This record gives sequence, C-alpha cells and structure tokens, in this order.
Amino acid sequence: MSYQFDHRQLADEMKICVFDEQVGAGLPLWLPNGVAIREALEAFVKHREHLLGYQRVVCPHLGKKSLFEASGHLKSFGENMFPPMRGAVEQMDYYLKPMNCPHHHKVFSAMPRSYRDLPLRLAEYGQVYRYENSGSLRGLVRARG
Repeated sequence: MSYQFDHRQLADEMKICVFDEQVGAGLPLWLPNGVAIREALEAFVKHREHLLGYQRVVCPHLGKKSLFEASGHLKSFGENMFPPMRGAVEQMDYYLKPMNCPHHHKVFSAMPRSYRDLPLRLAEYGQVYRYENSGSLRGLVRARG
C-alpha cells in the first residue's frame, strides 16, 4: 500500500517535532506547536476518561530486573529492551520500561477491592522505551522513547 502522505513531512512543516541524528533515531524532540497539540489531546481524553470513571495513575520509568523477569517481559521482549542500568549503591539492575503493564499489575494488586468494584478503570500516559531496530522505526508511529 502506497501512501501519498507522510506524517513526518507534516510534523516538519507545522513545526510539531523534529528528529536529530545526535539525539538518536526514533527519539522525537517535541516543539512548542507539538506540545500544544499533545496537551490539547490529553485534556480532551482526560475529560472523557473522567466521565467514564477512569482513575489516573503514574508509574516510574524504571523497574528492577525482577519485575520484568516475573512478568515475562525480559524473556519475551528482552532483545527490544535497553540494556540494564546498575545502581551504584544497591548493585541491582534496573531497566527502562518497554511497556506499562508490569507496573500497572503492581498498581492493581496494591488496591484492595471487592468484585463489586470491578471493572477497575486505570489510565496513564506512560512513557515507554524500546530499543527497536532502526529499520522498524517510523517517525511517531514507532519510536524508541
């Protein structure tokens, strides 16, 4: 399928975001116009989520190796995860999260509830980081961070 339109061209023309070789492939730098669009979309969606009973959560960008081992993400997606960072004091490996679900499982388990409280509707605009092949990166559709 051939597209006549490429969002990267529009992003450049409208000064929404830029990609810089020194920053790295798949790592957009959001410009003021792009931030304004993102914030307007987030405000609209947050309002809709509130009306639908969603509760917002915020999770850290990192997780211990044991979190991603327990969730199976390290085994299944390890090749697409950034290498671990080792804490100087704790001597433990930490990973940038490639997905939100391991952290969200921990949030879910930390909130005691009755079956009458289900479904539990949680929302987060979490940043995820995937070390994907540069060939699979495509502007904002597939990014590394």
